[in-house]
Amino acid sequence: MLAREAAVVPQVPVTIGTRGPVAVVTVDNGADNTIDVNIVDSLVSAFKTVQEHAGAVVLAGRPGWYSRGLDSDVLQAGGEAASSLLHSSTELVLRLVEFPRPLVAACTGNALGAAAATLLACDYRVATAGDFKIGIDFVSAGVPVPDLVVELARTRLSPKHITRACNTAELYSPDEAVQAGFLDLVTAEDAVERACEVAADLSQRVDRRAFEVTREITSRSVSETIMRSAGDLWRYRRDSRRAGRG
Repeated sequence: MLAREAAVVPQVPVTIGTRGPVAVVTVDNGADNTIDVNIVDSLVSAFKTVQEHAGAVVLAGRPGWYSRGLDSDVLQAGGEAASSLLHSSTELVLRLVEFPRPLVAACTGNALGAAAATLLACDYRVATAGDFKIGIDFVSAGVPVPDLVVELARTRLSPKHITRACNTAELYSPDEAVQAGFLDLVTAEDAVERACEVAADLSQRVDRRAFEVTREITSRSVSETIMRSAGDLWRYRRDSRRAGRG
């Protein structure tokens, strides 16, 4: 058993814990972990905090819900609030895609929409066995699948599942999600614990500098897709982050 220490990010449903060389970033809003701007901003802040010191990072949900995805009420209402949520969630996915440490997802239950997209942004994905659904359900919610999610699907999903996952919003059981490419492993045990074991192994097994360079190469297509679709704002944010300004 890895040693556990935990510190809470104040007044937000995101906690940062450590288990040996692994940082564990957990989202738990006490319900279904619907993603709003507050959760996105808290996650971005958490990943900034752990980036320099962790050997690897686990991103986890709460029992039963990894996350329902973006707040559908905000998206359907439109306006500035919807735009802000879409832009901030794009920034979060970009940060995950380019994160310079091994990133392991602990999918603790249902993972829908943008939450399923974060699985595609992780290096390894461990899920809890059970009656859960995982998938990119944007079109069933009346939202076109964003370009970056389509690009992530192209890079991580089995070719025969790209159309089914994106165009038809097919939802998968955990075992089916392994075959589709959303997940790597389903366990009847504690998914967070298993994810930490995987992350600890990765932190010891990969050379940090070599990983950073390789990450930049493997994430290039998704990063460029974001730049093409979102323009100068995201290019500035990415360059600022690399320069240590964001």
